[in-house]
Amino acid sequence: GQRLAHTLPLAFLDIKIDGRETFFEWTNAGRYICQAERGTMAMVTSGPMRDVYFGFNRSDCFVRIDFNQPAKLALQSFDVLRIAFEEPGECELRIQDPGKPSQTWEWLMNGAPLEVGGKIAIGIDRIAECSIPFELIGIQPNQHMQMYVDLLENQQSRDRAPHEGNIVFTRPLPEFERVMWDV
Repeated sequence: GQRLAHTLPLAFLDIKIDGRETFFEWTNAGRYICQAERGTMAMVTSGPMRDVYFGFNRSDCFVRIDFNQPAKLALQSFDVLRIAFEEPGECELRIQDPGKPSQTWEWLMNGAPLEVGGKIAIGIDRIAECSIPFELIGIQPNQHMQMYVDLLENQQSRDRAPHEGNIVFTRPLPEFERVMWDV
């Protein structure tokens, strides 16, 4: 079997998307620690991303990215912060100029922009965090999803979490918390 490179969410999350660190909001989230997966011999330099937290409530997927300095500063030199889902279908949130006041974002399905109104919430301050409805991702309860986070500069990837592969987890069933409590 393959070693899991991240922990999995333990409970539904109640998140206020504001870009500020609130420990208890993310306590039960899954976590991927950004590091060189190939070991020290590969001599892979670490990028600005430190941790990726992820979780959900019944209707939304939450993603939080911590950096080696406040997110607003760490993201200044990057053109795009991308949160991409490869399964069940290809879709992504692209935040242009993520560390600047001129920041904009778009939701893409199979590479084409899709108007989603105010359904997505984004907060970038000390941390970067967002809320994306499962309906936009096109995933049903108990279905697997695969995602990664990417930082682009001049249309080139400069840091990716994970470096290889994806973060894999399952959209929860409505009774997720009761089942987790019973275990």
